[in-house]
Amino acid sequence: MDDLRHAFDRLSFSEEEKTQLAAHLKQAAEQEGSMNDSNRRTIKHTSRRLFLGVAVAAALTTGALATTVGGGLTGYFEARTPEDQSALADGIYQLNRSETYNGWTVELTDCIGDDINGYVWVEVTAPEGTALQPPEGGQFCSMYHLDSPEDHFGRNITALPDSDPQDNRISFCLELNSLDGNLRGQTVDFTLEPIVDVWWTDSGTEYAAQHNGSELTKAIRDHTWVFEDVVLDYPDQAIRLTPNLEVPYRDGTATLTKIEITPLTTTVRIEGGSCYDHHGRAAAEAAGSPIPVSSDPDTWFECWDGLETTLVMKDGTTVETPETGLGGSSCQDGVSSDTYEGIPYVEKRFQYAENSNLIAPRVIDPREVEAIQVCGVTIPVA
Repeated sequence: MDDLRHAFDRLSFSEEEKTQLAAHLKQAAEQEGSMNDSNRRTIKHTSRRLFLGVAVAAALTTGALATTVGGGLTGYFEARTPEDQSALADGIYQLNRSETYNGWTVELTDCIGDDINGYVWVEVTAPEGTALQPPEGGQFCSMYHLDSPEDHFGRNITALPDSDPQDNRISFCLELNSLDGNLRGQTVDFTLEPIVDVWWTDSGTEYAAQHNGSELTKAIRDHTWVFEDVVLDYPDQAIRLTPNLEVPYRDGTATLTKIEITPLTTTVRIEGGSCYDHHGRAAAEAAGSPIPVSSDPDTWFECWDGLETTLVMKDGTTVETPETGLGGSSCQDGVSSDTYEGIPYVEKRFQYAENSNLIAPRVIDPREVEAIQVCGVTIPVA
């Protein structure tokens, strides 16, 4: 945390959740000084390298995407116009990797993404006649790991809602996020841990108990699914601009240095000027703090909130930053534990969903963007 970099991808925060998260971050910052070197290195590695998240683990608990099981990525995203639908179809790269064990088949069907974000669709097919309905209305769960030459990461995953639990198919959608912007074109290894059904009894009472693995998944309960040398070779559909234009920002101005618009996300970056004190560094420096972590976590979301961004489409509609959709990073380049030298920046990334849970990811065609407005300044795109 010495470099004062923070990043939250694919998250949706209410004001209360922002306050709670800021409190946790502040506590972590205070505890970092007492950590051993190994733990500190682990935290810094996790915060700076390849981040993987799973959108379906918590957000997809309603029936909004029930029809996506078996539909692949084309049925997962919202594409409102023919142009958007074309961008979605053009962006999907077929993987067609599968493994069968004890009559069960797990397949990585296809993927889509950009330099920062990616999605991999996983289709699970049980033996014919198997009704994939866990006891007590439970769920199917697993954990996946991704390995590349530089990174290793894992996340728990939960199957998407299934509109027909009597059939023999379930689906997962893995969401990948790379802060370093090198996801597209990577060759990675996916490992899917044993798939089990998980359910609760006496939920909400003092006798509540979690159960893992019934007879339903006994045949694969101990099997690990491994897919080596998976190439995330989806096409590059991004529009990239380097305006180097001064824009108003908070109590001053900053230089807009980067715009990137993809079918999945838009990223804007400003540098210098009034970016400097977006973490209360001046107060920390005045107090003689040796490291920036003494800044006030309550201000850590303000830098993104102040970077207002709107896409103006050719058909006259607009796509605004979702109120609770947060993504991106901010820091002061070159910061070490005893200096504030470097160029401060704020980078904001957002997806196009219009609801707080980001349940239905939206795809747009970047070629249909007429202009982008950043902090009230309009930059032509088309």
